[in-house]
Amino acid sequence: MHSDLGKKSVIQNVLSHTGVEDRFDNLLISLERAQSMAGKAKPGEVDFAESEQADARRQLLSIEKVAIKNQTLQNLSDASLKSVVLHDFHNFLFTAIRKKATSLKKVCSQNLGFSTDLKFLLEILNLDSSSLRQVEEQIIAHPWLSYELMKVVNLPQFRKKDALGNSIQVESIRTALSYLGLENLKRVVPYMILKRSLPQTTDPFPEIKEHLFSFGVSTAVSASLIAPLKQLSAENAYTLGAIHAIGRCILIKLYFRLFDLTRGEFMEQAAKKKRVDVHHILRDMQPSANYLIALQQEFADGIAADLLSHLSPRKLELSQDMRSLADAKPSAMGRVLEWAREYAKVRMLLQHRCINRKMVKIHLLSIGFPADAIDILNHTAVAAPPYASTSRKN
Repeated sequence: MHSDLGKKSVIQNVLSHTGVEDRFDNLLISLERAQSMAGKAKPGEVDFAESEQADARRQLLSIEKVAIKNQTLQNLSDASLKSVVLHDFHNFLFTAIRKKATSLKKVCSQNLGFSTDLKFLLEILNLDSSSLRQVEEQIIAHPWLSYELMKVVNLPQFRKKDALGNSIQVESIRTALSYLGLENLKRVVPYMILKRSLPQTTDPFPEIKEHLFSFGVSTAVSASLIAPLKQLSAENAYTLGAIHAIGRCILIKLYFRLFDLTRGEFMEQAAKKKRVDVHHILRDMQPSANYLIALQQEFADGIAADLLSHLSPRKLELSQDMRSLADAKPSAMGRVLEWAREYAKVRMLLQHRCINRKMVKIHLLSIGFPADAIDILNHTAVAAPPYASTSRKN
């Protein structure tokens, strides 16, 4: 994948980077959107990249960025009434989301389904002197996590057998933890935290959960393989890669949770002002893929850095690493995360045939991807769970 990386021009690098980012952002929302951008048009259809639809989407995205920056409606003087209403609505919605996201302890308990007390468990797991008993004490404080771990050790492929060849049902969390082992738990726990954080209801975009989970796990595995090449901890990189994706989970959950509430408030205001036209637009309004993309682009890394300040053990400094990337001044571990998630993006796009290998090569060159990591990653099932029997594939 890297034999001719050095032969591409700067212009090609820029165009490839833009194309990859745009396609991946749409793949997270829906495979159909990403495939359309990749030019997989049906017979008789115009290629999406050259169509008026693509131009309209780019124009809309620029409007959304204006909304994020809280510009006035004067910038939308040439937009349709529908676009103005959409802008005004999302400007208000984004403000509400940002306000909610500042209280991450509440977000964790009310939206993600876990407590920031998980930090104590992560701290124990990263102590050289930690014992199984100490880990057990922390895990049983989180019933959902105990339940998930019990499910894993009782999967058919992991069950141990007695002398007669019968599968043994694990019934205690201590036995489950001994089966998994402390080293494996350093990855299993972040994996479970990410899984717990995924949005459940995202209509009309039901694929978000699956794609977001695959992205988070692929980033974590990729980071854990790149980090040792830079003399950094594989386990710390895995934790950072998994939890960083929760920034997107938070924003997506808040978007869908607050969408109907905000729309109800706007419809009530429109009714009071006797704006039937605006009321009809709001009534028919659906969650916007483009606004959802813009929301993640603008805030996901910052939210992830804030979250890690609550969850990450102080000795790991993962919050600082995430913040360095959000501020475009990546630390050594921040750069590993950047490489890992860009590799995860092109791997997912390649898997779904939304990109070609030539474009992958150019994109990896554009981000200074370490060539010695490529062969390792290409021969690894990066989306595999950390408790899989093997992480290698032929």
